[in-house]
Amino acid sequence: MRDVDPALITLLWGAGAGMLVVGMGLFVWYAIALSRLFPRLGGEGWKGWVPVLNEAEILSRGGVPAWSVVFYFIPLVQFYGLYLKIVAVHRTNVRFRHGAGFTTLGILVPPLWATLLAQADEPMAEDAKPRAASVRTLSEPRRTPLARDASGYAIPIPAPLEPTLIDEVPIDRAPPPADPAPAPVPSPASAPVPVMSAPAVSAPAPPSWRIVLDDGAGFELTASRVVLGRSPAGGPDEQLLAVPDATRTLSKTHARLEFDDAGWHLTDLNSTNGSRVVTAGEWSELTPGMRVAFSAAFKLGDVGMRITEQP
Repeated sequence: MRDVDPALITLLWGAGAGMLVVGMGLFVWYAIALSRLFPRLGGEGWKGWVPVLNEAEILSRGGVPAWSVVFYFIPLVQFYGLYLKIVAVHRTNVRFRHGAGFTTLGILVPPLWATLLAQADEPMAEDAKPRAASVRTLSEPRRTPLARDASGYAIPIPAPLEPTLIDEVPIDRAPPPADPAPAPVPSPASAPVPVMSAPAVSAPAPPSWRIVLDDGAGFELTASRVVLGRSPAGGPDEQLLAVPDATRTLSKTHARLEFDDAGWHLTDLNSTNGSRVVTAGEWSELTPGMRVAFSAAFKLGDVGMRITEQP
């Protein structure tokens, strides 16, 4: 019998050891990512470190019975188990506002998928609607009336004064006759008496409001409802203000500013790192969805800013 080349044996042992190291590295990466992802979905992080149990937890978080993991180990039925995992992964992605692309990533590269979701914005509740719809269900404050220019576009007025709408400007009308008797016919020599029209009432000019960041950057506020964030989304009557964020603590749609007769109010829109205002000389954390009045300074995540009024 021909002897086996020692170099070939060494090569095979080296390849096997390398594959073992790579496999252990992928397992540790996947386990760390799942241990951070599961608590965000209402699960327990330690399950990410237990093989098979972590796959059962993925199914459970995605609305599939956890015992369905047994299908993974039955020949041919494994395809049905794969289908159930695709369903669970897709439902999880929808809660993080992702679509089919992330579902494909979750099946082909699970460690990367779990890592990205563990670092994403806060997920929605299982029975919640998309954020754009939930934001509009918040209580509507009393809004300051908006004047309109000649082209029909609304002019936002964040002033505490109640301006008069252009539609309410009095129109000159002839006064009703005091005597029901027919008016006398003027003689040809008499000249018509001109009727003096009442002066038009103009709305007072609103003050100019600005947001000034702690680093000195300033932004004009052009509406009484302003949505703040890295890339905010809102309604047609809201100003969408993208705030520079060197701290990487702002959510895409972080908070809303609203102005009425009582002044400025701040509402946290379920942000990841929260919002704070100064109360009794100390910073107070806002409860998501609660509308809170404040004076000037506030923080979104770690980004400090204040509102200033200019005449």
